[in-house]
Amino acid sequence: MQQHISSLLTILIFMLQFEACISETYMDLYYTPGNDVILPCDNTSSLNSSCSIITWFYDRDNSETTEMVWNGAIMENSAQAARLSLYSNCSLGIRNIVAEDAGLYCCRSGNTTAQDTNVGLHILNISASQTLNGDGYITLACTLFKYSDSQLCGENSILWLNERGTVLLGSGARDTGPMCVSLLTVKPQRAHNKTYTCQYIKKNSVKIE
Repeated sequence: MQQHISSLLTILIFMLQFEACISETYMDLYYTPGNDVILPCDNTSSLNSSCSIITWFYDRDNSETTEMVWNGAIMENSAQAARLSLYSNCSLGIRNIVAEDAGLYCCRSGNTTAQDTNVGLHILNISASQTLNGDGYITLACTLFKYSDSQLCGENSILWLNERGTVLLGSGARDTGPMCVSLLTVKPQRAHNKTYTCQYIKKNSVKIE
């Protein structure tokens, strides 16, 4: 009987550790590829300095949650393990981020979800492709990689600008799974050094460019 109760407790603890991240503590961070980022963990006031009861979870598209850090130790089988660092305040560092790092990160203390810290990491990237008809035009794609459960993109949430800061007419932003995408077709001119950038706008505020 005692062994049965012990087994049930073990299963319960395991289930609690994998329970979805539910918390009022949520923040959005916006970056471009190649940067180093630090994801804060705000529930460390009662922890010891070793972060030995901290676990970091990662969810790319609300389909599967994986462990990045388990009880204060980086999971070596994680695809990001070589680029991860756990700081003394239990914040999670990710070096040289790529688009695939976008998603929801959750810092949990022990087996309780009451003080989970949720961080949405969104990554803005510009890519280019040449049109197939050989007319010299290039299509630029501005893509915001985000967590699938985060807010939908409004049509005017991505703006294109040239080197003078003039707003250009691109396609309206559209949601494609866990991404917002806007396209701009341009024809490069050798005599002019033109550059193009894009911005992500949320609630009339530029979050990243």
